[in-house]
Formats: sequence, structure tokens, C-alpha cells
Amino acid sequence: DKDMNKEVVLWIAQWPNSRNIKTKEDVHRVVREAKDAGVTAICMDVKGYEGFVSYKKNTLSRAPHISEMQSENRTGANPDIDLLEEFVESAHKLDLKVFTSFDV
Repeated sequence: DKDMNKEVVLWIAQWPNSRNIKTKEDVHRVVREAKDAGVTAICMDVKGYEGFVSYKKNTLSRAPHISEMQSENRTGANPDIDLLEEFVESAHKLDLKVFTSFDV
């Protein structure tokens, strides 16, 4: 069946999910549920149009982490988690691909 080779991508939007995915356990749960639902790859926003990033290892651009957002409807991200690193590690353990998006 040719559908067996079809890529199924779950898009992880940056700011709405950063308020709901706050721990390593949350990341692992989302990745496991995605895999169980037939997802073959995850695409996540790692830099939103506001300039905030979802990763902590940031020596080049020094862009602010999403936890530094001040807008009332965009606060609440965990300042201690590198979402990109956690999603990559979790996804690769389950043989899922990871794509990233950078809004400019």
C-alpha cells in the first residue's frame, strides 16, 4: 500500500504550546501520543515572528527565550526547558523525524 510511506506531520505552534508543554514529561507524552496516532514527523516553530525562540542553546543570535514574552496572552512558558532539544531527543527515540520552522 503506497499510503504506508506517506509522511504524516504534526505541527507544534510555538507560543500556544509553550504554555501547555512545560516539562520533559509533557514533551514525551505529546511525542508518544503523536507516534501512537500515526505521526511520522514533528515540525515545530523554534523562532516566532516576534523574535522569541524555543531553545536555550543560543550563542549566535542571543534571541530571547519564549519565557521572556511579556504580552498578556503570550506569557507562561517554562524558562527552564529547551523545547527543541526535548522534542528532538524524544522524537528520535521513537524514530520520528523533526523539522523546524523559523518565522521571519
